[in-house]
Amino acid sequence: MKQSAIGLGLIYLTLGALGLAIGLGYPMGSVARMGPGFLPIVVSSLLLAFAAISIFKGLAAGRPQLPSVQLLAKGAAPVMTVVISVVTFAAVCRVLGLFPSTLLLILMSATASPEFALKPKPIAGAVIVAGTFSYIFVKLLGLPLPYINMPG
Repeated sequence: MKQSAIGLGLIYLTLGALGLAIGLGYPMGSVARMGPGFLPIVVSSLLLAFAAISIFKGLAAGRPQLPSVQLLAKGAAPVMTVVISVVTFAAVCRVLGLFPSTLLLILMSATASPEFALKPKPIAGAVIVAGTFSYIFVKLLGLPLPYINMPG
């Protein structure tokens, strides 16, 4: 019995249902002219599909058994780390600028992995990725956010 697959499926199911409920409150639009509800609805629907697959795989592996609270907590911790890092990004983006906020997002999200270690190569990679994406969005696509927000 794959308790971890069922536990992960339940986490996906919860987040997907929550995202879908929120996304349905916004206009959907069309593929050519997407409304603010388009992306949350599509991503949440995919998350619900992954939930169904994960739960099915867990049930197909043996006798059905509900996962323990410890197992659910273990699976929820990395998900919550990523959610908290995205919320932090949204909160500090206008204050710090896109580059430092993106760098913070990458480093905070990376801590969700047990293999993460604060070493020179991962930090350099995070700086390069944050710098590249920030440059693309601010300079090339014209996103109205500061690249780096200088105090004063």
